[in-house]
Amino acid sequence: DNLLTGRIPSELGNISTLENVDLENNLLEGAIPEELYGVSGLKRVILTNNFLTGTISSSVGNLSLLTDLWLGNNLLTGRLSSDIGRASLLGE
Repeated sequence: DNLLTGRIPSELGNISTLENVDLENNLLEGAIPEELYGVSGLKRVILTNNFLTGTISSSVGNLSLLTDLWLGNNLLTGRLSSDIGRASLLGE
């Protein structure tokens, strides 16, 4: 609830120790940066209640430690790739 605007910075993907991204309840727009899916230690991605667009990359399956993925109430389109099954801790 910070009323952040703009896009999620792709530079977040450069933070190798990043475990949690919680940008819920803001005014963020644009796509989820592909670089974010490359952060191998990422456990929680909370992006609910923004204006994010585009699709969820099949690279989400690369996040093997991911336990929480909250993307509701955005403008995302398309189907969720079956590659998400590789994120085997999701929902635990």
